[in-house]
Amino acid sequence: LLRQAAEHRERTGGSLLRDVLEAERRAGTRVVLETEHFTAYVPAGQQVLNNPYDGSAYGYSLTGLNTVYRSYEANWIGAPTAQQTELHQVTSGVASDPQRVCPLLADEAIQYVLMMPKNNTTYDGGAGVRYNVAWWRGLEITGATPGFSPVLSDASGDTLYRVTACG
Repeated sequence: LLRQAAEHRERTGGSLLRDVLEAERRAGTRVVLETEHFTAYVPAGQQVLNNPYDGSAYGYSLTGLNTVYRSYEANWIGAPTAQQTELHQVTSGVASDPQRVCPLLADEAIQYVLMMPKNNTTYDGGAGVRYNVAWWRGLEITGATPGFSPVLSDASGDTLYRVTACG
């Protein structure tokens, strides 16, 4: 990285990391969370694992964020694959079962999980949506969940976690 930064400065006169950050902010398609002081974006080619019932399904349509679940299951966009279904049932246990979970995450190019607070509509079906807690148990991740490290949070509780259990 130091060699690349030096070559970039020699070639452009700019800072490699600052220039990359500014390009990511302009494009906006991989920015996950942005505050006054921080910007978190997902590396190219990576997907962000998410629970569509917390509102993160709209991340793709609104910003182009490469989320795994871009809609609720079994709608007009399609259903999740068998591997994606397994992920949303086992991901939170990655620290206790890395041999099972890490290959699934790697196959889907996932290193990050976005968690957002759920509201009453999520659970009660008030918007015609029925949330099955057991079906999505693998995406109940908090700051205390082993194998995950918070990267960035905002005041509303949206948190981007990096999966640390897989190396």
